[in-house]
Amino acid sequence: MGEYTRSGIGKNKGLVWAVEDIFTINNFIMSIVLAIIGHLVFEFLRKRL
Repeated sequence: MGEYTRSGIGKNKGLVWAVEDIFTINNFIMSIVLAIIGHLVFEFLRKRL
């Protein structure tokens, strides 16, 4: 977690590196799967109530 502080490498590599570090293919896949699960749970509860 210290890569974006004064002593970390985030300051040297810049904003583009930080964005690429956050938006990875693993994070994208995980967000899609969790969005689908959240949608299914929401629809289940909406139909049930």
